[in-house]
Parts: sequence; C-alpha cells; structure tokens
Amino acid sequence: MKGIVVELNNNKAVILTDEGLFEEISNQCYEIGQSIIIKEKKHFVSKLTAGAAGLAAAFALCTAGAYAYYTPTDYVSLDVNPSVVYTVNRFERILDAEAANDDGSEILAELQLKNKSIEEAIKETLEQLLYEGYLGNDPDSGVVISTSNKKMDEAERLAATLEQEIRNFLKNKDGIMPKVSVETLKPEQVAEAKELGVSAGKLNLVEKLAASTSGAINREEWLDKSVKELNKAIKENRKTSEKKNDNREQNGSRNNGQGDTLNGRPDEKERTEGNKDGSGGRNDGKNSVKKEQQVSGEKTDQSRSLENSKKEYRNQDEEEQDRSSGSNEISADQDGQKNSDHSKNSRNKNKKDGKNKDIE
Repeated sequence: MKGIVVELNNNKAVILTDEGLFEEISNQCYEIGQSIIIKEKKHFVSKLTAGAAGLAAAFALCTAGAYAYYTPTDYVSLDVNPSVVYTVNRFERILDAEAANDDGSEILAELQLKNKSIEEAIKETLEQLLYEGYLGNDPDSGVVISTSNKKMDEAERLAATLEQEIRNFLKNKDGIMPKVSVETLKPEQVAEAKELGVSAGKLNLVEKLAASTSGAINREEWLDKSVKELNKAIKENRKTSEKKNDNREQNGSRNNGQGDTLNGRPDEKERTEGNKDGSGGRNDGKNSVKKEQQVSGEKTDQSRSLENSKKEYRNQDEEEQDRSSGSNEISADQDGQKNSDHSKNSRNKNKKDGKNKDIE
C-alpha cells in the first residue's frame, strides 16, 4: 500500500494512503510529502471501548493532519517566458502546479511535481527550461520568482530561501547567466492575476514597465510578452529617464551659474553687451571701469555746473556794482552842476549888487 507523509509528530508519522485513508506509523526519518510503501496491517481490538477511543483519536489526528496538509498557505510563481504557478501548503509541499501560458503547459507536461518540496519543484522546472533552451547567457533574460502569503514575513522568508537555492543551482550551469529577481506580493495581487489568466509575477513585471513609461501602455499586449522582452523594455525606459534627469541637472547647474554671473553685473544693458562679447570676466572689468568713468564724469559735470553758477553770481555782483557806480557818478555830476549854477547865480547877484552900489 502506498501513502504520502502528511504530518510528523516526533517518532510518529501520519500518512495518506492511496485509498484515501489516514494512518499513523512509526517515523523512519520521513519527510513531509514523501511517498512511501507500507505493509498492510491487521488490527485486533480486545476491548470495544479501547477500540472506539483509538478510532476517535486516529480520526482526530488524521483529520487535523489532512486539513493542515491540504490547506494552501503560499503561492509561488516562476516566470521566464513559460509561466508556472505553484500552490504550496504550510509544509512547503506542492499541492498543485498550473501553467499560466502555453509554454508553461509544455514544461509541466514533462514534470511530476505534486507533493514535492517547493525547492525541488523549482529546480526541476529550471532544469526543463534549460533543456528546452529558454535560459541562456543573454543579459536581458531572467528568472522572476514571486511569493505570496497572508503573512508577509513568511512570504519574504520563502522568497529569500528560493532566491539562494536558484542562484546556487544556476551557478553550476556553464554559460548560464540569467538575472534572478525575487518579489513578495500581496494575496490581492495573486487574485487579480488569476482573473487575468496570468501569473502574479508577470503582472507585477508589467506594472513595473508601466511605472517606468511616461505614457500609457497596452497591458494586455505586454502580458503576452516574455520576461526577456519586459526586462529589455524596462531597462531602456530607465536609461531614457536617467538621461533626461542628467540633462535637467546639467541645465539647472548651467542656469544657476548664469544667474550668479548676472547678479554680479551692474545692469541689464551691460550684461547684454558682456554676453555678446562672450568674455564674462573681461566685460565685467570693462563695465566696472565704465561705471567708474561714468561716476567720474558725473562728478566733473557737477563741478562744472557749480563753477558756472559761481561765475553767474560773480557776474551779477559785478553788474550790480557797475550800476551802483554809475548811479553815484550821475548824482555827483548833478550835484556839481547844481553847485556850478549856484556859483553863477551868486556871482551874478554880487555883480548886480555892485552895480547898484555904484549907481548910488
């Protein structure tokens, strides 16, 4: 009779037989998910009560073990171009493996992965991918592993384990240098991917492409692309974005430099003349000299204006003096004339008096 080990309890192991029954046996260093062959045993019950108690205990144990074994806890997807989705239980055993595209179906047709550990299932899948020629030394080729669990710390732990296992596996393959990417996703992303009929890893990769593109993309079209094509497109978009950022930084530095230079110049006119000459430092010197000459000229003009004003005041004073002198001279002449006339009158009177005396 064949069975699969579904639970280990110290020195006991619970197996699920090919007849759909659970049975407890001695643990012979078994592993969860291991297929074993056991001999059929006949059970003799000496007492009805003991038999009923044992049957109840076995039923409880088997029921709990079956529930634990067949309850999915993790979802793991592997994407190259073939995409495969693994359903994993709490013991990290494969409950189911599904293809997310036609290439994935061809790969799984050659494999028997159920009840194997997730590490073993991943390695067997990669081996088949190598055989089919899907992996090589192309720098754009890659392996994308995505894990999902309701507990993100569990998803991260499993992702780290698988990444190390894959790198060690591929390291021993000559001429194989694919890029290995590992992501942890939320259960909501897994559910959305199922609705779209793709793996969660592929959907996440397309979302990365959309984020790296300035415009919109045709998501359905890109979901049909290989990981290699997606990686190449993302890489090109990032290079373009980095180049634009570098150009903006260079332009910003250049503009800041011009701003500093412009702030050090006297005025707009002189700045324009300096830009035309193309010699910043020399023009700054010329402009400085020119400004000093302008200031000196302004001072000279002010001095000249002051001198002219002084001259005008002196001329006015001289004219006033001349007018005063002329007025005095006229007054003196008039006084002299009056004195002369008075003298004449006096002489004439004296003559007249003298004549009168003579007549007497």
